[in-house]
Amino acid sequence: LNTDPVSFKLYGVSTLQLNTSGMQQFSGDSLTQMSYLFNRGNNGWGADIGAEYVFDEKIRFSASVIDIGRIHWKYKPVNYANHKQAYSFDGIRINQLLNQNPDSLDSGIEMYVDSIAKVMKIEERNDPYYSRLPSRMFLGGTYMLNPSTDLYLLMMGNFFQGKVYPTVTAGFSKRLGTHFDFTSNWS
Repeated sequence: LNTDPVSFKLYGVSTLQLNTSGMQQFSGDSLTQMSYLFNRGNNGWGADIGAEYVFDEKIRFSASVIDIGRIHWKYKPVNYANHKQAYSFDGIRINQLLNQNPDSLDSGIEMYVDSIAKVMKIEERNDPYYSRLPSRMFLGGTYMLNPSTDLYLLMMGNFFQGKVYPTVTAGFSKRLGTHFDFTSNWS
């Protein structure tokens, strides 16, 4: 979105894809409706896999991938989209809004919102769609300094839209008796 430095006219390019399922008449109360919360019309699958390797009595390695899977959204789907649509917006003429009576002020603002929607050319469809679960991969190692103290390193990768977003965590853990641990880490 860019603003012209002289006229303050807005120019932009929009690519929008918004998918919803079962939200046609959404309200705050619909979150408490059991029929929505436990709807079985959107099915999917998920899996986790992991392993640990004990190198010796002091060193352990671990690896896992979690949330492998996807969901097929088919219960009352609504899709909103536009495809690389260029648009401009001149702004709201304040004198037009001020000259209206207070009862029609809301309808004047609504008129501008409707015109923005027309400029962006948003299409509405009812196509089922799939979404992947946000998978994560973990690689870790632990070194036991003594029977109650560990040093560890954990690398995590979040997979999102074909890219990996990494995080590294280094930590220290000390067992204090049988019921308490003290842990400190840096990510």
